[in-house]
Amino acid sequence: MLDWSAYVSKSLFDPQAMREAFAADDHDVLFRYPGHLNRFFGPAMERGGFVAFFGPTGRGKTYFLIDLAWRCMLSRRR
Repeated sequence: MLDWSAYVSKSLFDPQAMREAFAADDHDVLFRYPGHLNRFFGPAMERGGFVAFFGPTGRGKTYFLIDLAWRCMLSRRR
């Protein structure tokens, strides 16, 4: 049987490490979407966060990216 302990970080099993990783601390949020989109994106719209949009052609990826850029501009955050 394969021993996963060599591949999995010990912090995955440490309750204190999990609490710290998911703690609701103040992030440098660039902007917030209203309503449920804010819950969906959460702290991903922070400085240093990463969000990727992918999907088939014609599904609104470009529209969503333009909306995101517009909201960033309106929040006056660089």
